[in-house]
Amino acid sequence: FIGRLVEEKGIFTLLDAFAILNQKYLNWRLIYLGNGQCDDELNKQICEKNLQARVFIQKTVPHDQVANFVQSLDILVLPSFDVDGWREQFGHVLIEAMACKIPIIGSDAGEIPNVISDVGLLFKQRNVKSLQQVLQQLMADESLRVTLGDKGYNKAIEQYSHQAIADKTYKFWIDIMKGE
Repeated sequence: FIGRLVEEKGIFTLLDAFAILNQKYLNWRLIYLGNGQCDDELNKQICEKNLQARVFIQKTVPHDQVANFVQSLDILVLPSFDVDGWREQFGHVLIEAMACKIPIIGSDAGEIPNVISDVGLLFKQRNVKSLQQVLQQLMADESLRVTLGDKGYNKAIEQYSHQAIADKTYKFWIDIMKGE
């Protein structure tokens, strides 16, 4: 997980899903990169679930090392959920992971499903069991991780690279000038 450590980012849903998988997947770790108002509560729940040896919170990574951090991941999860006054608008971290060929999992909140489409796995927001199932699916299947990582990379290049955005912007202005 990379992002603000606040409840609506789904950090506790992710922790609960990981706790379910803890005994089956002993070589896996959960890493949160970020900080926020829920730092203390997240640490408390990690301790209550006796996961201190497997779940880590890293407050920051120097800007020039973020790509290396993302590339070190096996899966990136964005478990946000909708609340009054806030919805995940885009989930830029998803594109960063896709550009690094990291498979992605996201909730069905906000714009996450539109960003992920068919290049990652989705789960029902706030639903621990749903997240646990898709997380287990990726944890158990390395070939699926590679396949989704490749698909995500291709989408990132085709839709979100500087060249793709420049091409779309150029086409937009040409269409405007033609009056279309």
